[in-house]
Amino acid sequence: MPFKEGQEVFIKKPPNGLVGTIIERRPGDAHLPEEQAHYEVRIEDERYYLTTDLEAIPEPKQSKLEWYSEEWLAELNRMVEAGRRFAANTNDLAARDQFIEAGSKLGWIVPMTDADRARMKLR
Repeated sequence: MPFKEGQEVFIKKPPNGLVGTIIERRPGDAHLPEEQAHYEVRIEDERYYLTTDLEAIPEPKQSKLEWYSEEWLAELNRMVEAGRRFAANTNDLAARDQFIEAGSKLGWIVPMTDADRARMKLR
């Protein structure tokens, strides 16, 4: 699947990875299959990377629940309660998972991907 201009990507090649934004596909690669194409990626400077060195960063999911509806308030309460339980006992992984799931349904929490974890190591 080709990347889109302005799409944020995780660059897998440097040892700890980098995060950048797609500028464009290299014009000279128009005839190549996608896995052999290079993309110009904005980091602090711009370089071309092979498609296989890039990983798309998923867009946050929008809440399908109407704000302040009964279902929305139920998920909010579920998230708050799970957060309290997890804050009291950080070994309570069920509470953590419920917190993430409820927050995701509300559109507030996006579960971390490998790209997110690598990006946090860079800061």
